[in-house]
Amino acid sequence: MTNAVPIAAGFVLFGETLPHGVRAVAQVTAFGCLILSAVALGRPDSPDAAPAPAPSAEPASAEPAGESPPT
Repeated sequence: MTNAVPIAAGFVLFGETLPHGVRAVAQVTAFGCLILSAVALGRPDSPDAAPAPAPSAEPASAEPAGESPPT
């Protein structure tokens, strides 16, 4: 989204035009790939995917961190 908005805004606000020939095809293809990758990365996981295991909680130490017990 952060890449697509400035590209589209350049065409709308500044009246930019596409170049001719191969450069136009490359620019439109790159913009399409940008949109498709954003959609692919932005959708949620499928509901049948197994949930990630919860992190195990280690018991809290009675000693504050960084201090050693008196000797």
